[in-house]
Amino acid sequence: MHTVVQFDEVSKLYRLGDTGASLREALSTAGRRLISRHKESKQERSLWALRGVSFTAVEGEALGIIGPNGAGKTTILKLLSKITLPTVGLVQAHGRVSSLIELGAGFHPDLTGRDNIYLNGTILGMTHQHIKKRFDEIVAFSGLERFLDTPVKRYSSGMYARLGFSVAAFTGAKILLVDEVLAVGDLGFQAKCIELMRGLIRDGVTVIFISHSLYYVSYFCHRVLLLHEGEIRDCGAPAGVIASYRELIRGIEQEERGRIDRAESFEGATKARLVDITVLDATGSPREVFSVGETLGVRCSGFAEETIESPVVRVSIFTSEGVRCFSSHNRMAGVKFPDIRGAFEARIEIPDLRLMPDAYSVSVALLESSALGPYDWKEFCAGFRVVHPTVENCVEAGVVHLPHRWDLKHTEVGQHAPDVGGTGAVAI
Repeated sequence: MHTVVQFDEVSKLYRLGDTGASLREALSTAGRRLISRHKESKQERSLWALRGVSFTAVEGEALGIIGPNGAGKTTILKLLSKITLPTVGLVQAHGRVSSLIELGAGFHPDLTGRDNIYLNGTILGMTHQHIKKRFDEIVAFSGLERFLDTPVKRYSSGMYARLGFSVAAFTGAKILLVDEVLAVGDLGFQAKCIELMRGLIRDGVTVIFISHSLYYVSYFCHRVLLLHEGEIRDCGAPAGVIASYRELIRGIEQEERGRIDRAESFEGATKARLVDITVLDATGSPREVFSVGETLGVRCSGFAEETIESPVVRVSIFTSEGVRCFSSHNRMAGVKFPDIRGAFEARIEIPDLRLMPDAYSVSVALLESSALGPYDWKEFCAGFRVVHPTVENCVEAGVVHLPHRWDLKHTEVGQHAPDVGGTGAVAI
């Protein structure tokens, strides 16, 4: 396999506030800095988006890049597409590059979909003859035949993205840069995009794939890089690197919870305050790692300076991507708490934890009896991790692990066999 992408000790420095303005604007900005009483240091005005990053990608490889926001992922794509240049190091891309970063960038809103295929294709480096040759494939893949002669300003955001992806995917480039474009469009179109890219990879196209969807990363990529604060923290097979990513996110969340705990949780918390939130197992002991189906509890301790009538305690659980996957308070469960004054403790127990493997955060609020106005709240004040009881480093997509049962049996010969010109028998 030939190496088509190479990063050799690449670092990228950005000057904060440097927008590439005109000479007039630059002089004006410099004047404001001179008369300003606030003296900014070089350290305050600079950001190393990448630090000494080295990696390669070979022909026909799907290389995933994951990491928290601000890790430097998009900077790598900008360097490969020559939107910006490295401050230090060498970036090489052997072959034409096509970017699926901002789908539809370059579309003219007043032109039709048909006209924009030619316009956008030209911007992406396609010749008129190449666009004409692939035109029917582009239109068929987008599924927008009926709207081809409609100005794109009347397209929905999903239609806009579909057409943009279709044009970019048929450029004939040898290197395809993909940045979170699968977050748009319906599930059917997302599946079509993945299958199209898998076909391109089989034809020798190299795909650099950035996504927060760990499922797509594990399903689609041969190898994964984990970036954090501009540096490579791990590299290798998807399952192991995704496990490292989850541990990294867990550490970031714990640090953030510590920062929040050191600060006041809510300035208006004068009548009552939440003091401690702890995740418990079935025995009532603190624990951080649970298997699917185990019992999980959350203990909320606090102190009420004054009498609080019929308090309401709400517990919410969020995925590692910030999606609220569970929220409940005692009134929803038909439980009315007695009035409280002084120290108190409330608990919620989930006897059959049906969450998919992931890192989760807990937020708690102490509310008035109407379940509206808060006395106090704590965001992401505790956390836990769910693992699969039998599959190590499980990265299947979804939030809820529904009870299910699998079955496979032999059927009559030919009952479900495809017509392949033979006997019709299928070996299972």
